Amino acid sequence: MEGLLQPDGIGTICLCILQCDDAQLNGLFVTNGVSALNSMLNPLGLNVAADPAASCAGEPVQLSALVSGGCGTPFYSWTSDPTGFVSDIQNPVAYPSVSTTYFVTVSNSFGDSRSASIFVEVNPLPVFDCPDFGPFCEGDEA
Repeated sequence: MEGLLQPDGIGTICLCILQCDDAQLNGLFVTNGVSALNSMLNPLGLNVAADPAASCAGEPVQLSALVSGGCGTPFYSWTSDPTGFVSDIQNPVAYPSVSTTYFVTVSNSFGDSRSASIFVEVNPLPVFDCPDFGPFCEGDEA
């Protein structure tokens, strides 16, 4: 195994070069050690957003999960309360009919995971109360 850890000058350690011989380590360091080191030095972070954060019933809402840090490919799992919405993509579009909380869990193949939620307010559609004076035709006086 050849490896080099060096400070980056601002108090953190960067993993610059790591070459492993599987025969020497039986894969243990490659699959667990690098992930553990990366998880400690550069932990998985997650921020979620909804655009817009308030809408009318049935209007599209763009959900987004911004992942930082971690190791490996992220996997996404979205759900909602009330139930009915599920997605496995990073930035899905939802069409809520009532105010809804969306939950996302991001994980990777090294066992790291983070969860977060975002609330989307759904404003009720306006109700119009029209007086009972009709019907009217074009040109009639009201």
